[in-house]
Order: sequence, then C-alpha cells, then structure tokens
Amino acid sequence: MAGRPACLAAASVALALACGTKEGPVAPWLGDRPGQGSGSLVLTVDSADAETTFSHVVPLGGASVLFVGRDGGYEGRSLVRFGLPDTTVQSYGASKLVLTLQASQDAVPVRFRLYRVSQFWNETLVTWERANTDSLGDLAWDVPGGVFSPIAIAEAGPCSLQADTVRIEFSLPPEVTAGIYADHAANYGFMVGLEDEGLTQLLWRFHSRETAVNLRPRWEVSFVDTAGNDTTRVLYAAADASLMRRVAPPDQGRLLVGSGVGYRSLLRFLLPEVLDSTVTINSATLYVYCDTTQAFLETKSLQVNLIDSIWRGDSTAVRPSYVSQALVIPGTSEVAFSFAPAVRAWTTGAADNHGVMIRFGTEDNAVAYCPLFPRSGPAGLVPRLEIHYSLPPTPPGGYAPLQPRPPTTAPQEERA
Repeated sequence: MAGRPACLAAASVALALACGTKEGPVAPWLGDRPGQGSGSLVLTVDSADAETTFSHVVPLGGASVLFVGRDGGYEGRSLVRFGLPDTTVQSYGASKLVLTLQASQDAVPVRFRLYRVSQFWNETLVTWERANTDSLGDLAWDVPGGVFSPIAIAEAGPCSLQADTVRIEFSLPPEVTAGIYADHAANYGFMVGLEDEGLTQLLWRFHSRETAVNLRPRWEVSFVDTAGNDTTRVLYAAADASLMRRVAPPDQGRLLVGSGVGYRSLLRFLLPEVLDSTVTINSATLYVYCDTTQAFLETKSLQVNLIDSIWRGDSTAVRPSYVSQALVIPGTSEVAFSFAPAVRAWTTGAADNHGVMIRFGTEDNAVAYCPLFPRSGPAGLVPRLEIHYSLPPTPPGGYAPLQPRPPTTAPQEERA
C-alpha cells in the first residue's frame, strides 16, 4: 500500500514466507501498540492532504427550465427556435413571443431583450462555447455565448416577477416576422437575455418546451391571409436550451459541487500509519459541510467515487461505481457519507489512496450547486474522516495459537 513504512512491508513479506511451518501460521504481530487488544478505537483525520475543484459542463437542452440572468457567479441566457410552416400571406402584423415564469419571485425590476441568433445550434449539444457537433468534432460559436444580432429586436419589462406577473411578452414588428419567414434556411431562432446582465443577482426561471403545452414558449404570429382574413397562428418551441457560464472564477474559499455548468471536487486524506493491513475497520464516516448561504439547489444526492490515478481535472481516472452517497438538504449543512469501504480498500491495499471525487449523483442539465467548506474553513466545518477500528489481540510470545491439522485419510487400495 502506498505510504506504508518499509519496515512494515518487509515484515509482511517475512510473515508470508513463514506460513505453513509446524508451529502454525505466524500471526501478523508487529509489537505492542497503544490500544492493542482493546475494543473499538476512534481516530479523526480533520485535515485534508489535498483538495481541488474543476468544471464539468453539461449541455442545458432538454431541461424543464430556461435560465436568464446572473446569480452565484453564473450568467444565463436562453435560446428558443420555432419551426416555420409554409404560409402564403398578403402581409404580416405584429407578432408576440411569450415566455411563462416557472415561479414568481421578488426581485429588482429588469428589462429583458430579444435577439435573433445567426448560427445553427443543436439543442442537445449546445453550451456557452459550443453550438453543435459534427463528424469532425465540436463546432464552436463564432462568438461564445451564442451568435446573435447586435441590436435587440424586441424588449419586455421592466418586470419585477411579483406574484401578479406570470409571463413576459415580446412584441415583434411586422418586418421582423416577414424577414424570418422569407428565409427559412436562416431560421436559427432567438436569444433571450437581460438589458444589463451585470446588474441582476437572480437567475430568472422560465418554462421550457418540456413542460405542459400552455406553459411552453410560444410565438403568436399575426398575418392577413390570401383571402384577406386576419389570422393568428400559434407556434410552440421546436428547440430550446440555456447557455450558462461562470462569470467569476470558482470561489477559492469553497469546494464546489454542481450540475448543469457543474463542478466536481477532489479530496484526499493521508491515513495515519497505525491503520495498516492488520487493523480491522469497524466503521468510518466522511463528513463535509455545505455553505447553505451560497447553495443553489433542492434536495440532491451527493456521491463519492474512488480516484485511481494522479489528479488531471476532468480527465482524472475515477472508478465508475460510487463507494457512498448521501443527501444534501437545503438549509442543512452537514453531509455524512458511510466510508468504511473506502478506508478498507486503502488499508488492505485493494486500492491506492489517491483520494475521492465528490459529485452530484445525477449530473443533469438542471443548474444546481453546493459549495463545500474546504480544509481552511471555519472550525467544525472542515472535511473530516472519523474512523472506528480495532487492533488485533497480542498472542503469547508474538505467535498465534497452534492450528490443528486437518484429518488425513489413507488412500484406498485398488481392488482387482
């Protein structure tokens, strides 16, 4: 096992060679230690040897919510695209694009702006940096954050999202609607942002096309048909997605875990030498603490995976199956993982101690994050490992009792 003293390793080899002698197997006895032969002992490791956080980005198409705004160091914009049916018209009137709030919230009034997108994007692949992917690899946006017209085509607001505000509506001039219908091939949809993205401190949440029909983004197109009748056709979003990025670097005072534009954190504890292969690990618990004042989540499952190599950010080799999981609950700081399997793996040599990765159990495209206090955090809130273990009893003379030989049976004679 990595980090074991040379004398212990040499002793283990000598003991292995001695097995099978007449005196019986030699016990893995290495001398008197404090607590030898006693009941369960408790050891707490409250200083992580190493820790880090890295970004793990998940595309935000296909989620039930669209994000617009800025909060917790994140900036959000939303894309929406509508299929255009063939229509023969005399003229277009003003049309209306409607987004429905997922929840009413108090906030400083803001103005939303609507832009035309000028590059194709794929709903299931699009991120702040990437618009699409083809056989040659990722296709980046010409401008990160979505290529859109420099001038807004419509505005909505000011909106405060009070209880009486359930949607925002953009009125599109007739010439804008006519221009979109005139060139179906350039129908890349719309981008919804804020008038001043740097001022808001709230991620505004709107229903996406994955929700009920009456809540989905819709475009109400007004026109005069060839018979001279005033007509309104309602189009529902054919694709939508959120673009998210960190506008501030990860808080160096926290270990972040998140989904969407998510984060994973790596943590390692060096185990004391007393925890060698002769020790029985009765139980172990890993404690981490969420900064509830900065968390942005509903109840989520956190999981811990063993790391199999040196750390390489998002390319770090991690075992696919988690060794423990626990719930992080809004308003509750402590998260406790049952950790005996990991400690046993390290003490028995089944795994080298490269530490663990902490992540959300489900890393979907719903934005959520939980900042964990690091080793330099407030007293009582730093990551710690509490281990209950037992030492082997001291055999007389340093040897295990004689083991009875198994009975032997003489071979039967062959019969003629």
